[in-house]
Amino acid sequence: MVRVQQIKQKSSMNYRGERSKKAKLIYEEVSEIRRLYASGNFTQDYLASQYGVSSSTIHNIVSNKTWNI
Repeated sequence: MVRVQQIKQKSSMNYRGERSKKAKLIYEEVSEIRRLYASGNFTQDYLASQYGVSSSTIHNIVSNKTWNI
């Protein structure tokens, strides 16, 4: 019984970052987004449109709420 639970846990692992099946960005892009936003030349909305993600995703990236590298 314990073995079955271990197998279920492994098969339902949630990968984070670019290893996630739902990831739209890779680590290099996240680093670039942070750099571009920090330069003050780009808005979150502009970066969202360029990278094909929502502005809330960009906000979470630049606020270090997600993609903690």
